[in-house]
Amino acid sequence: MKKLLLLAAVTLACFTGCYKEKEALKAYVALTDNTWKIQSHTRGIADSGADCRVANELVFNKDSTGFYFYPTKCDTTDVDTLRFTWQVSADNKNLYYNYINGDTMFSTVMGLSYYDRSNVRLIGDAHFKRFLDGNFTAKPKK
Repeated sequence: MKKLLLLAAVTLACFTGCYKEKEALKAYVALTDNTWKIQSHTRGIADSGADCRVANELVFNKDSTGFYFYPTKCDTTDVDTLRFTWQVSADNKNLYYNYINGDTMFSTVMGLSYYDRSNVRLIGDAHFKRFLDGNFTAKPKK
């Protein structure tokens, strides 16, 4: 009887681990499947082409690098492409950005409040002077 209970416990642990791994991959697959175009900013800024603080596009590469593209600069020292490395949390609720703009000490956490293969909603504290969050839709593929 003890062996049967042990076998049941090990089997349950294996299936639970596989399920968690598959769940963690859901956001990763959805994010890397598209280039994302901003629809609206969570702080009420909507026109990314006119506002230098809002990125126009967001890309998550499969190698865990990514970038925001800003079509307009606020200052001559601003970059038009803000690069970072990223990782999604196991529960698919947060994105961890590191090495933002090449700075090894600069990182932030963005809430991943919604995602599917055509929409992403990021919420977070903007630790960068140009906002990083908003509602994004998949850019049509050519």
